[in-house]
Amino acid sequence: LPPPARPPLPTITAAQLRLSLLGLGMTGAQVAAAIDAMPGTDMQREAARIQWEYATTFLRQHPLVAAIGAALGMTDAQIDEAWLHAATL
Repeated sequence: LPPPARPPLPTITAAQLRLSLLGLGMTGAQVAAAIDAMPGTDMQREAARIQWEYATTFLRQHPLVAAIGAALGMTDAQIDEAWLHAATL
């Protein structure tokens, strides 16, 4: 049997996400560098920058979250843990 589906993680605000990353010692400059280093086209990177800079809320399942987390060296479990912490801020 497959493992039971976990409940979705809550939507968090941009401030919660950034504060959670800062608590892990990760700065906005590191996130910007991770976006700049992403594979893909200039347009895709610009779209990622717009989402990072202007989104007011974030969904855990959004592909940008996984891409930035991976670029920062985080596992899915670490991203989930940081996400749950962010929801309490």
